[in-house]
Amino acid sequence: MSKLVSPSVLTEKRDHDARTLIAPLARPRAASLLQQTADRRRLVQWLAVGGIGSVVLAACGGNNEVGLANEEVTRIAGVPGEPPTRTPAAARSGAGAATDPAPPTAGAPITIEAFDIGWRYNGTETALGSPIEVTAAPGATISLPNTGAAPHNFVAETLDNLVVDMPVGQTVTYTVPADAAPGTYEFICNLPGHAQAGMVGNLVVDPAAGGPAAAPEAATPAGAPAQVATPTGGPITIEAFDIGWRHNGTETAPGSPIEVTAAPGATITLTNTGTAPHNFVAVTLDNLVVDMPVGQTVTYTVPADAAPGTYEFICNLPGHAQAGMVGNLVVDPNAAAAAAATSPVAGQAPAPAPAPSGDAVTIEAYDIGWRFNGEETAPGAPIEVPVSPGATITLSNTGAAPHNFVAETLDNVVVDMPVGQTVTHTIPADAAPGTYEFICNLPGHAPAGMIGNLVIQ
Repeated sequence: MSKLVSPSVLTEKRDHDARTLIAPLARPRAASLLQQTADRRRLVQWLAVGGIGSVVLAACGGNNEVGLANEEVTRIAGVPGEPPTRTPAAARSGAGAATDPAPPTAGAPITIEAFDIGWRYNGTETALGSPIEVTAAPGATISLPNTGAAPHNFVAETLDNLVVDMPVGQTVTYTVPADAAPGTYEFICNLPGHAQAGMVGNLVVDPAAGGPAAAPEAATPAGAPAQVATPTGGPITIEAFDIGWRHNGTETAPGSPIEVTAAPGATITLTNTGTAPHNFVAVTLDNLVVDMPVGQTVTYTVPADAAPGTYEFICNLPGHAQAGMVGNLVVDPNAAAAAAATSPVAGQAPAPAPAPSGDAVTIEAYDIGWRFNGEETAPGAPIEVPVSPGATITLSNTGAAPHNFVAETLDNVVVDMPVGQTVTHTIPADAAPGTYEFICNLPGHAPAGMIGNLVIQ
């Protein structure tokens, strides 16, 4: 009668046989080829009599020595052709393991300046057909100062319908959303005629981008007045521009007022070369307020009994002081007053220049409008310019955008007006009396108000 053997004993025996037969296959190459051949023959014979099941059971076991789960094949270093060994997955988490990349760092602050009329970034300005490109990382902060005399805004419809108002003389900020999708987003100023005049740019959102390097600190610490020496005995002139004060070649900037020294009784010439009105206000000096109309020059005389000291002056029109129109007037009895021979009579404005002859007319193009004889156009309010046949018209472009002078009903006149240049046009001597409309026909300029009437009489 056959002796019964329990299944567990049979399984253990087969596992032992499997290990005994498989182990020789890992012998080093120094073993004889005959021995290796004999080992393989024994394995084949064993498999033929049912060892396959034992190998499968052994391979599926949780803790047996031939389990291969969660192992990575490596090779024995320095021994070409050796069979692979295996490294448990748990041992692969140390040095040399791949790590998740660090999240991108948000870009440094970026400044995009709006001026009349265009965008300025990192020293580059927009022009018609030439938008600027600004690269920023998600989360970057963009500073948006408006240094012009007109309001502007920063509009990027494809970036969450973004609209940021930019009041005159002020700086606002915008932060690119941290989850903004990489890509290129067009931005414009959508006030009438501004985009058409060139206020167009592209914001490139790039997770790998950083902001431009910070500009070097100015030699004058923030808040400290720029020291400007007034020539002894010479006239004193303070110029208002858009937007700041200029004296003796030095300009104000936010946090950097200019300093002007004058003796009691000195006359200060105040000229407004901007396209916006300004004023000269010194509250601590007798509540002084002097209006400075566009394109005109006025004067102020320091009182002869003014106490020595430093008096702050500003332009108090909305946003102008915040944009940098701040200075200090230092009254110093030791400062030489302007020579009487070269100074205007105290308290009086300079004598006006003689009026030009009727045959000389000047029409100025600015951003965006026409100016004639102190009058400016506005949407729906054209200016009127009377001329006589044969008169010469001087056409000056003081803006930051190109313009032109077009009068289709007057012999199809088209006169280009390049930025910063002055050109002329002469009315034909045989021009018929009447009213002839003129415009700037560049995209958006006429709708923004660049319309006038030339009256030949």
